Amino acid sequence: MQKSYLEARGETPAVGRTSAAVRGVTTAGKVSGVLRGTSIIGGTFATYRSGDKVYHNGWPWDHGNFSTREKGASYVADVAEFGFDASLTYANINPSPYSLGATVVFGTVYLGAKTVEHWDDVKDAPGKAADWMGDKAQDFGVDAINKAKDVGTVLNPKSWKF
Repeated sequence: MQKSYLEARGETPAVGRTSAAVRGVTTAGKVSGVLRGTSIIGGTFATYRSGDKVYHNGWPWDHGNFSTREKGASYVADVAEFGFDASLTYANINPSPYSLGATVVFGTVYLGAKTVEHWDDVKDAPGKAADWMGDKAQDFGVDAINKAKDVGTVLNPKSWKF
């Protein structure tokens, strides 16, 4: 049965506070242990899936993996995804500057490869965003003008009908 904070403190404040703090840290450790274990299991599964994708893509010179810029970038992104998943899982097991550094490097390579793979969309995105914002601003302006005209009509005594 779990005790409340006040029950864990006991009669002696100095000893009671310490035991309450220990109990709180123990409970947090149990929860973080579960989360860490879940993260390791999930990372292992993600590493398996990305490794399977790289395995089925074959060697870089097979299946036209580098026949176009997009295919080459996709292949590099798949390999970087595998490295990222593996290094992140390892960083969960054994956090160190090397494992975290490997995670950052593989994540950066993955981000760069995905950017190259979808470069046409990336290049067109600012123009599409500007067009969308212009359309929304125009719609807002037209709606505001129409609403102002309606309010003006209501407030104009000449338009009142008795």
